Parts: sequence; structure tokens; C-alpha cells
Amino acid sequence: MIQRLPTDIQNVQLDGLHLTLEEVVAVARYRVRVTLDPGARRRIRFSRDVVEKLVDAEAKVYGLTTGFGSKRDTIISRAELEQLQLNLIRSHACGVGDALAEDQVRASILLRANTLARGNSGVRVEVIEALLNFLNHDVYPWIPSKGSLGASGDLAPLSHLALALCNDEGAKFYRNDADAPPPEGLATDTVQPDYVPTPTPWRFKEAPADLFSEAGPLTPIVLKAKEGLAINNGTQVSAAIGLLNLFDAMILLESGELVGALSLESNKAVRAAFDPRLHEARPLDGQRETAFNIRAFTQDSEILKFPINTARLDRARKAISVARELLEEGNVEGCVGPAEEIRESIGELIDSTLKIYADGQKDITAEEREQHTEAQVTIKIYRRALRETRQKLIHLYARVLETSLEGEVLKSRDFLADAVTQLQLALPETPSVQDDYSFRCIPQVLGAVRKVVQDTRQVLETEANSATDNPLIFPPRIEDYAGEEADYAATLTVKECREAVVSGGNFHGEAIAICLDTLTIALAELANISERRTAHLVDGS
Repeated sequence: MIQRLPTDIQNVQLDGLHLTLEEVVAVARYRVRVTLDPGARRRIRFSRDVVEKLVDAEAKVYGLTTGFGSKRDTIISRAELEQLQLNLIRSHACGVGDALAEDQVRASILLRANTLARGNSGVRVEVIEALLNFLNHDVYPWIPSKGSLGASGDLAPLSHLALALCNDEGAKFYRNDADAPPPEGLATDTVQPDYVPTPTPWRFKEAPADLFSEAGPLTPIVLKAKEGLAINNGTQVSAAIGLLNLFDAMILLESGELVGALSLESNKAVRAAFDPRLHEARPLDGQRETAFNIRAFTQDSEILKFPINTARLDRARKAISVARELLEEGNVEGCVGPAEEIRESIGELIDSTLKIYADGQKDITAEEREQHTEAQVTIKIYRRALRETRQKLIHLYARVLETSLEGEVLKSRDFLADAVTQLQLALPETPSVQDDYSFRCIPQVLGAVRKVVQDTRQVLETEANSATDNPLIFPPRIEDYAGEEADYAATLTVKECREAVVSGGNFHGEAIAICLDTLTIALAELANISERRTAHLVDGS
């Protein structure tokens, strides 16, 4: 499912079309550096030419020369367009709650830059370069975790990002400098992670003096027509958080399948539940893939190959050892020697499982081979090998029950009773036909989770490479334009530019919300079946 390890990615180039989940994680969590594709630069410039042509013509276009929402029909003078964009950002930078973690913020910045790089938003290249400079210089602005509308995109959190790009007085940045001492009682000797998973509020303050200075690495953005709206009108914070959680969900799912396979060994489960014929009869992709993985994990399992449960045998041996010590302390006549003999014979059985199987094959008749399955034949071999030891144990247990015992020595009866039970569980008379749901239905449950994870990836990666603000710009004739970039604007008419602007609702977060709600349900089911297996393994009843 994970197609490439984020730690193997050395750099990421944005073109607005091909960003992957693994690249998002690489930039967000491992600080991989980001550049802008030359082809994207060309599209961005052409889109901006359309916007500036409309502004120069004072055409009535939503978000470019008009107000927003209910003020969509109010014309804004050209002199006030920059103030309009800044006012939009300031008015919507009203989030509350704890700050988003650094990896969430970095992923949000990356996605915002990538969607703008498609060339449908009408911003200048400088805006996208400012976003990439934040990433490449590890600038971590404060974005509060609550306040997004969803229906109109992540207006509040993205507005806080825009404030930081402008170095507005309302912006705050995460600071690790010495003039921000930790509050009293907070440990100072902890190692800082590669990113800040749980940011501390007191670390956020105004930008360091050298960050936006003339000699500093960053230049504050002065928002031009359409640019404030292009930055805050979208789903990039929701998608960023979703992508990071999706990556973690993939690791959980793959771990869940591996742990599920290990639990099959712990439970001496029946592998028939993973037979490919069973899953071809219900050919759901996720189910078939999970069943295939479980078969691969358990293919060479010696534990599942033989029906004898050596863990149960070992528990029986330990129980007899404790019983023997108690009987010896109580000077119980005629019991210590038999107990030691039984303990040693069980130990030999544990250590010689494969040899016993090979030797026992010689005693199986042709009639038995014809009438019984391989599992049934194997059980016969081991039951014959264990028969004498079981009889001796039952006789010893009966003798101890008939003996008058007092104090701690009485507990020897409980340990011998447990040993009898464990020997029976270690080797039942016939093979188990099937296991509990939590073992038998791993492909059906984790397969369904796998399908949700795959669908979520498709939605979120598509979202990461989509234009999600409003309105969108579709520059005319760029596929056929072969002239110099600087000359493209001169070829445009106002009519063409009007027709190039399309208003719609790509900012709506419903697609993300539904798939992440579904992923939440799926992960709860992954946890649920894991908890049921754990309960079974630690509680025999």
C-alpha cells in the first residue's frame, strides 16, 4: 500500500498534478526540500495575466473586483483591491483552540502551494515561492486547530497561514530561541523531535527579527487582487490532516495483518479460513489481498503445520514443576518421583516434535491414511506419543486427590489439574474445524478496512492535486500558445478573460469529510477485532 518510503525521498518538485501521499509525509515529517516545476511556472503566469487583464479593464468578476459572499455584486475600486484581500484574511483569521502540530502545518502549506501550482487560481508565482520558502526554511506559523467551516473550505486556518505570509501583526510563529524560557516545572532536558508533534502555546510569538528583514531569507507578501481568496478558499488543511492520518492508518493496517498472523500461531488457528478458494467465492479486492497476505505470513509456520500446541505443553510442564516442588516440601510419599518423570517426558516431547512426527509416520496404516486427513493422521501420531504420559499424569492427580494434604501443599492439586487441562488442550482428539470470528474473519474485516484505506487514498491524493478555490481561471489557448511568456497577455481580449473565469464550489469539503468519517469507522473496526483476539489470548474462557 505504501508505494515508497518517505525517508527515501530526497526532494519534491511541485507541478500541481502529481503530488503523492509519500511525498506529503516526506516534506511534513522529514523536512524534504521543495521546488516548483518550470511548466507550472508557465501556467501560473498565464493565469495571472488573465486576472490582471480583468483588473485593468475594471470588469465585474467575483473575488477579483467585487466583495465576497453577500457583497458579491459590490464593485471594489482598483485602489482598494489590496486592502480588500488583506481585510478578507484578517476577518477570517479567527480560529481557536490548540495549535496544529508542525507536520500538519507543513503538509497544509505544501498542499496549498501545490493546488496553486495547477495554474487555475490566478496568483503570482511569488505567492507560491513564499509558501515554499516557509517549508525550505522550516518556518512554522501558528494555525489554530478549530474554526474551519468545511462547507466553504478551511477559511479560518488558511487565513492564519496567509497572515504569516504577510508577516501581519496578527501572525505568530513557533520559536525555539533562548528568550522564550519554558514555564516553571516543564522539563528542559528532553530531545526535540524532527518536527513538533505537540506544540507548546508559549513558543508562538512574532517572527524573529532577522526572518523578514532585508537580509533575511523571507520576503513578506503584499496580497494583490484575488490572492487572499486564492490562499484561504480551499480544503488543504483538512486534506493535509487526512493524508497524514491516512499514512498512519496504512501502517496500522499492515501491522494489523502481521499481528493477526502472529495471533493465529498463538491460538493454533485453522488456516482453512484463508484458503484462496473461499475468497474467490466472495471476490472483494480488499478481502482477497488480506487473505493473500495472511497466507504469505504463515506459509512456512511450523506452529500451524502441526496440530500439537507446544505452548500448552510448556504450560503443563511448568504446572507440574510447581506441583512437584509443593509435593516435595510437604514430603508427600510416592508423588515427587512420578511428577519429575512426567515433567521430563513432556519436555522431551516439546524438544522432539519433528522427530516424533517422522517416527510416527511408520506406525500409520494404509487404511488410516485412506480414511483420515493429514491433520487427523498427525494428531494420531502425537496422541500415541503422549498417551503414556497422560495416563501417568491422571494417575498422579488421582493419587494426590486421595492423599490428605494441608496448607500450601494443597495447591499442588490445582497445578496438577491445570496440567491435565493443558495436555488436553495441547492435543485435542480431532482437529478444530474453525476458530472464533476474531481469527477466522481477519480477511473479511481487515479486507474491508483495506478497501476503505485504498478509497481514501484515491480521494485525498486527487484532492491534493486539485484546484479548490473560487473562482477558477482557465487561461485560453495556452495549449497552442508557442510565443514568449511575456507576450501572452497582449494576445488576450477582455471577453476571453471574462469567459476564462468560472465560479463554482470546488472549495466544499464534503468529499474529504465523508471519506475520513468512513476511515474513522474502519480504524475502529481494526481496533475492535484486535481487542477481541487479545481478549481471547489472555482469557481462556
